[in-house]
Amino acid sequence: MTFYELIRRDIISQGLVSFNCSLTEYINQYQSAELFNYSKEHDIGLGIIPYNTVESHGPLEQCIIDSNISLILETYISDSHIVFSEKIFRALQLPRPWLLYCSPYSVEWLKHYGFDVLDDYVDHEYDTVVQHSSRHMLILDQLETFLTKQYDAKDYIRFFQAADHNQKLLRQFALDWPEKLNFVLKKIKTL
Repeated sequence: MTFYELIRRDIISQGLVSFNCSLTEYINQYQSAELFNYSKEHDIGLGIIPYNTVESHGPLEQCIIDSNISLILETYISDSHIVFSEKIFRALQLPRPWLLYCSPYSVEWLKHYGFDVLDDYVDHEYDTVVQHSSRHMLILDQLETFLTKQYDAKDYIRFFQAADHNQKLLRQFALDWPEKLNFVLKKIKTL
């Protein structure tokens, strides 16, 4: 759906996008997800799949640094629980804003654990929208607002401040993990 929306909004060529799948996978995903309201975009995609402007640009981290904002699409999304992957933890440690398509209230959880989510730059209000396609559209609407943003030195200082804070927090989590794991194992043994 995101790939089709990038085509529909005529912004696919304005960013670094990786949508690597075979033509067979592309057609099967379209049919199994019943995204027939994207038939025009699907037909356009048939001519450009696999689509990857990231590969020729350099490492993923460099792509993020060279972008105004990153759109993170978590692989697993649920209404009943939140699963984070390396995708969000990579973005949290890099000095750029990001948008996260994940389970509802995912950004709230990140804030709860102390992460700097740069909400002085990004309106994460989409995070509270439970209906998936509505949340998805709000995220893409916000993505469009970043296309022509120009950052100055003050912005970059703020981005580095957030990245530094998040890196320190993750290092502390790593240090605390053995004790936390032992606590969990002791609890399990008492069950």
